[in-house]
Amino acid sequence: MSTGTVLPSPIPRIEGERPPGQSSAPMRKTASAPAATSRTIRSAYTPSLMRPVFAREWPARKAGRRSGLSFRKDEGQLMTVSPNGRAEGPDRQRALEVLRIEGHDLRSPLANIRSYASMILARRDGLDPRIRRAAEIIVKNADRGLRLIDEWMDFLRSSYARLELSRTTCPIPAIARMALADEQQDFDQKGVRVETEFDESIPPVEIDPARVRQAIAALLTAARRRAPEGSTIYLRTRRAGDRIRIEVEDNGPRPSREEADLFYDAEFQMLAHRRMEPGLEMALARAVAEAHGGKAGAEPVEGGAIHHLELPLST
Repeated sequence: MSTGTVLPSPIPRIEGERPPGQSSAPMRKTASAPAATSRTIRSAYTPSLMRPVFAREWPARKAGRRSGLSFRKDEGQLMTVSPNGRAEGPDRQRALEVLRIEGHDLRSPLANIRSYASMILARRDGLDPRIRRAAEIIVKNADRGLRLIDEWMDFLRSSYARLELSRTTCPIPAIARMALADEQQDFDQKGVRVETEFDESIPPVEIDPARVRQAIAALLTAARRRAPEGSTIYLRTRRAGDRIRIEVEDNGPRPSREEADLFYDAEFQMLAHRRMEPGLEMALARAVAEAHGGKAGAEPVEGGAIHHLELPLST
């Protein structure tokens, strides 16, 4: 593939808005305005290849909400975006199809690498210890790469449509216990204790158990990152009206209200940690809650912060 100059990612702008660097003279308004139920976006650049990019500083964006995604499209082509930041109609279907192709092509090489390394490890005798160790590292890092690709694809899909769910009836406390078991080794390594308070009277609900487990694990991981060594984190499930509330409380530094709002902001968390995982994990936790008809959030409390998910009792 030929390479060329890499243009900076375009910042989508509202139709009629003055482009960066243009004079301060007022712009002529377009003859017709977009419908009140949607927003019309024009790309700031005109590359021929369409791909998702972060849309920064949307007028309707609230602090702490994940960035919407837009398309880089040819000059003169417009895209309609619904008030929740998701593409509509043919644009959305085209974007989702592009993501399916991207996900397949990104996963395939890593999956093949992992398969061949696993074949090496399957040998029962005569394998040099150094080769075995190298193959184990290959498998471990391939698994991490595949997980990041899956999370990145899910994150992008969640900006075009709600995540797909495989629902089954499950008790939330049991899912919370499994999520804690997934993260227990990391808590032990840091010397952080986790105390649980589960309301066993909560009736089983129809959820996607794998995605909810992943979302709870993300909250636990975020709390562990903030918690000092030797401290205690609290994992709770309780009923809150017609919803189930899952809470993870840490005793790290007390954030401001604005800082707590950014706990689920993918871009902010990636930049703060200089890694993809923290931003993807928290953004996906929010997307999972919203896909179930619930919500995610965080709030400062005396001596720390509470990360929480809320899921409806009935669907």
